[in-house]
Amino acid sequence: MSIIIPSGIDQTDIRVPMQFPLRPDADTVLDAEGRVILTMDNSIDIKESIRFAKLFAKAPQLWELLGDMYFTLAVLAKTNGLNHGADNEEDKDKCLLCRAEAILESIK
Repeated sequence: MSIIIPSGIDQTDIRVPMQFPLRPDADTVLDAEGRVILTMDNSIDIKESIRFAKLFAKAPQLWELLGDMYFTLAVLAKTNGLNHGADNEEDKDKCLLCRAEAILESIK
């Protein structure tokens, strides 16, 4: 999938200035000030472009929700005596709390 970064953005440092919340507008994503922060490439099916724009616009709320869910799961696990973590990597992939921690760590 191709994403078109708006002109004027330094291509060596692709951090796009934006104000949250984000919102989808057809196949683009706008910030709180109405700036286009990304547009889908024309080669992508319009339905897919719109879906991706909606998903991208909701990403901040999804990450926040994931953090809240992780906290809730951790409390439930502790109060119910459930084990968290594992001695080997294979079992860590089966631990829901470990997987949530890995995702949260990757977006810091």
